[in-house]
Amino acid sequence: MDKKNRLSVQQNKYLLFSTDFKPMDGGLADYAFQLANHLHKENKLECVINFAKESNFDFQSKKSVIASIERNLGKKIGDNLQFIRRLNTFLHYLKLYFFSLKELYPYKFKNIDLLAVSCYGYKQLIYINAARILRFKYKIVLHGLDIITNKSVWSLFEKVVKGSNEIICNSNATKELLVSKKTSCLNQKITIQHPVLDKAYIEALNALPLAYFENKWQIELEKRILIVSITRLVKRKGINIAIDAVTELLKKGYKITYIIGGKGAEFENLKSQIDINNLTQYIRLVGFVSDEEKFSLLHYSDLFLLPTRSLNNSDFEGFGISFIEASYKRNIVIGGVHGGVPEAIKHEVSGFTLNFDAANATNELENLLIKLIKLKDLNYLKEQGYNYVNDNYTTLKLQL
Repeated sequence: MDKKNRLSVQQNKYLLFSTDFKPMDGGLADYAFQLANHLHKENKLECVINFAKESNFDFQSKKSVIASIERNLGKKIGDNLQFIRRLNTFLHYLKLYFFSLKELYPYKFKNIDLLAVSCYGYKQLIYINAARILRFKYKIVLHGLDIITNKSVWSLFEKVVKGSNEIICNSNATKELLVSKKTSCLNQKITIQHPVLDKAYIEALNALPLAYFENKWQIELEKRILIVSITRLVKRKGINIAIDAVTELLKKGYKITYIIGGKGAEFENLKSQIDINNLTQYIRLVGFVSDEEKFSLLHYSDLFLLPTRSLNNSDFEGFGISFIEASYKRNIVIGGVHGGVPEAIKHEVSGFTLNFDAANATNELENLLIKLIKLKDLNYLKEQGYNYVNDNYTTLKLQL
């Protein structure tokens, strides 16, 4: 056996851990799948452990046993008493540690490293800390929101970060956010790896005709300006701002159809916002859309709208893979100025960024949409966006 082959045999494989994974939707699930697929192609993937339902892939993937272990605060016997409630929580944490250690232990002696793609919340942190206790070598991926929202478990978060061999951030903005916390645990290498697109996967998807969507949703799309948002429906995505702006344009007579795909906590509030103006024939919440539906819809749409905001620095958009997906399908994209969004959107090249935390955000968006709609030819801007994404976000550069 030559030297090259010996090195290949000795090379460590990875156990990839992520709460979100395909077939779940969302940026984290996509990012984790990209990394898993990359590792699999390089023969570096042992297994994926996640919280998603069991699915068939070209590599081994299984649902973690801790995914179904819930605290159910207030429903345990004695939760109405502070001392018993704290004891129940402590026992819940012990249970999570026990099953995390049990699940990880078989990999301990196989020369396996851990790549943790999700560090948001106590469950994930306990799992990664269990790997640290077992003396796994591990790398973590940070997305920004994990830094913002881990305040209640910050000491555990710092312990997990400090024990890692490398920190991978999904954007320069996420790295800057981490460094701004002035934590004492940043002694290791910090690498930037933006989410990227799998062009082969996108191009292999079936192209659905426009009539498919018109029949499924009973809505007119032909000969109308089609605006699309596909995202997790949470407050920081700013879909309520988008609905207000489109509503004003419809009142002024613009022939627009606005499709909003995705699920989330804001679904009912957004539905009420649309219903109150009696605009469901022009603005439609369609719920979950498959990848096949998403990329087919983006083929027909002109504008992709996601007015992301920081909510007074209480929330964070780490990057925004939805923007580069839409640009790749030749949409003009509009997003916010906070977090990693300006890395996904090159202002006035691939799209436009606005401050959607500002009081006049709806008016600014309305004016921008009118300006774009009045342009005789949008193809130049669409082609610029496609080229920007194709040149920058189609190759995974991370060395694992």
